[in-house]
Amino acid sequence: MMLKRFATCVLVTVLSHAAATVCNAADAPRMLSKGTFDSLKTEIGGLISIAIKDQSIQLNRKQWESQKEEEVANGQAQGNINVMPGNAAGGNIQLNINRPFARAQSPVDKAFTALQAAAGGMQTSAMSTNQQRMRSFAGPALAGKLITQGDSVIFELNELDGSNRTLQLTDDGAGSFRLILLHPEGDMVIINQSAKGNASVAFMIGSEKFIASDKSYLKIYQSNQDLFEKTLYPVLRHVGIGMMISPDSPQVRAAVLSMIVPPTSDDQTEAAALIKRLDDPDFATREKAREDLIARVDRFHPILREKSAEAGLSAETSESLRQIINNYDARSTESQQLAQSMKLTDDAGYLIRLLPGLKPAERPAVIAQLQKITSQTIGDDPAAWQAWQESK
Repeated sequence: MMLKRFATCVLVTVLSHAAATVCNAADAPRMLSKGTFDSLKTEIGGLISIAIKDQSIQLNRKQWESQKEEEVANGQAQGNINVMPGNAAGGNIQLNINRPFARAQSPVDKAFTALQAAAGGMQTSAMSTNQQRMRSFAGPALAGKLITQGDSVIFELNELDGSNRTLQLTDDGAGSFRLILLHPEGDMVIINQSAKGNASVAFMIGSEKFIASDKSYLKIYQSNQDLFEKTLYPVLRHVGIGMMISPDSPQVRAAVLSMIVPPTSDDQTEAAALIKRLDDPDFATREKAREDLIARVDRFHPILREKSAEAGLSAETSESLRQIINNYDARSTESQQLAQSMKLTDDAGYLIRLLPGLKPAERPAVIAQLQKITSQTIGDDPAAWQAWQESK
């Protein structure tokens, strides 16, 4: 990928394969202004969360599972029901109602309902056919629309509070993905990915103007990681979009180390002692042991899995271990997927950045991995590895 910087530039609208353009000016990022999107970050994040799988970007549908079902079934929905010409079963049914329609909600419906409730959107409409369902609402500061058809999902959100930003997202569940974020004064973000994985990214955010395309979204990200982390992702997170975790986050670093550094004998001893304390008669001692296991679960999880399968554990210990392991699995999946997708265990530059912060017991395995992938015989001095990296 080619990357060029200019003092001024015109953002072209044709995305050419493996080309990128960035320019700088003095404009402030209008996307970071205050508005309804950023005041509803939690609810928008519950609806729209982005993750990486393999080399592709995708909607994190597991995020919807965490939504609590809204109490929308008290009484009958009020409004008009119109039957329009349609299929042989009696036509399409359109409902114009002033509160959410009482029905069993899918996970994405629950997330959308949570956003609607937080936005105060009580003017609601819904239309359903055998194949497609559409819901929309309009509140004092936000209008939203959800369209679902099979695995395909389309969201559209529009601020009505003066900021007037627009957010659109389409994901067909089979690899095709498109995200558009627009500001009325010109700032914009477009991320587009085909079902085959080819991706394009374009944005104008304050002083930064960027355009690129490549064989995958991950390739674009890896070639422009610093720019994305400092410019693009803060904007997306500002309006509530849950973006993929950073490779330099503690969670991903822990995931990488767990792939390289096996549990040591000291880990085994410490974990066993903490597990034993889960049965201590003193409540405070049991709770402290549980907290310590949670704090060290990135290192201890292989040990905890092994111990949880042993016979003779008390019911309380078994339940505590089950909860710790399940919570670890729920939060670590994204970190592990990113580490595997980016092949961070084989990325010499990444491992070299880890060296200064490693514990003495962790360093030998990471040095051995570095020596294996680089064919270098440098010892365990982080400065020497950094000098080698800079000389390349």
